[in-house]
Amino acid sequence: IVLDNPKTIRTLRDLVIAEYRKIARLLKNPLFWIPTGMIEGFELVNKYRRRIGSLVTHLNQASDTVDPIFYNAPAVVVLSASGHRAMASASCNLAAMQLLLAADSVGMGTCYNGYTLAALTRSRKLRRWAEIPKGYFPGAVIALGHPDVSFHSVPSRRSPRIIWKDDAPIST
Repeated sequence: IVLDNPKTIRTLRDLVIAEYRKIARLLKNPLFWIPTGMIEGFELVNKYRRRIGSLVTHLNQASDTVDPIFYNAPAVVVLSASGHRAMASASCNLAAMQLLLAADSVGMGTCYNGYTLAALTRSRKLRRWAEIPKGYFPGAVIALGHPDVSFHSVPSRRSPRIIWKDDAPIST
C-alpha cells in the first residue's frame, strides 16, 4: 500500500500518535499493566512504562510542519502479506530490504518505521483505515523520499556476535 498524498500521510501519522497516547494511558492503569505483565513479562511491560512518556512527548510535537513519525517524507509504503503470521512478516521484511536497497541505488532516502508497524499490528481500526485486506498481516512500513543528509563513511558499529558451530554429528 503506497501513500503519497500529504493529507493521507498526516492522517496516518495522527492515527499512530493517537494509538501511542492510548497505550500510554493503558500503561498508567494497574488493571492493564499488571495482567499484561503476567502474560508478557513484567520486564517488558516495565520497559514500556519507563519509556512511553518520553515517546509521547516526542510525538506530541506533531504539527502541520513537524512530522515526528515520517519526517515529512513524500511517500509511505505499508507492506503486508497473507499466510502464517511469521512467514508473512519474513516476506514483508525481505520485500522491505529490496525496497531499501533499490531506493538507495537511485539516491532516495528511506526509513524503516517500527512505530507505525507496531501501531498497525496492535490496532484493528488502524489496519482497516490502511485498507490492509482481511487475512493479511502488516510486516513493514517504509518512509520514502529524498535524504536530508548524506554519509561519507559507514557509521561505527558494535562488533557482531557470531557463533561458529563445528561439524559435530547430531545424536539420534
